[in-house]
Amino acid sequence: MKGKKILFDYGAMITEREPKFPLHVRPKELDAIFLTHAHLDHSGTLPLLYISEKIPLYTTKLTAELASVLLRDFIKISKYHLPFEAREIQRMLNSVKYIEYGDSIELDSITITPVDAGHIPGSTSFIVDTGDMKMLITGDINTNDTCLLSASKIPKLKFDVVITEATYALYDHPPREKVERILVQAIEEVLSSNGSVLIPSFSVGRSQEVLCILCKYGLD
Repeated sequence: MKGKKILFDYGAMITEREPKFPLHVRPKELDAIFLTHAHLDHSGTLPLLYISEKIPLYTTKLTAELASVLLRDFIKISKYHLPFEAREIQRMLNSVKYIEYGDSIELDSITITPVDAGHIPGSTSFIVDTGDMKMLITGDINTNDTCLLSASKIPKLKFDVVITEATYALYDHPPREKVERILVQAIEEVLSSNGSVLIPSFSVGRSQEVLCILCKYGLD
């Protein structure tokens, strides 16, 4: 890209068996790294790039803090050998350059602008403008307001290229309020029978959203 080699995210696939890592990227060939958010499927291999190199890592402060927690926990609970240790995580964190939504980063003739992705706290989408081409890299996005976060703030621009996630591309979700009421009704039925409620959820983003919903309906 205009003579620059830029990496957006470098995650790991977390499975019931051993984690799976992507194809190797040569760290010394990279000019910069941009991280959309902290979830391990986007950040889980990043420390591997910091074994011997110090590459600028652009991300929000909150994403860096959450990634630090998740990556250290990844090492702690993994039953398999990981290709990095805590010292590589620290080297990665020492290379972070904090970004703010709307504040563009200039890499020679390339302009990269972070915008709120609405996925989890600190999550970012990136608008890349090379002068010849305008590209949108969404990362994981949420296009609806939730109890925890507002919807993504991606501007309505004409993009030449869009690279996006498609987790729910084939799903037609029912109205959010309807789903919330179904959840709350189920919880109230269990509690009225003196039962205990167990709600499995992702630790970052989803758990906090569930707590917000419970508070919204007076179940705190």
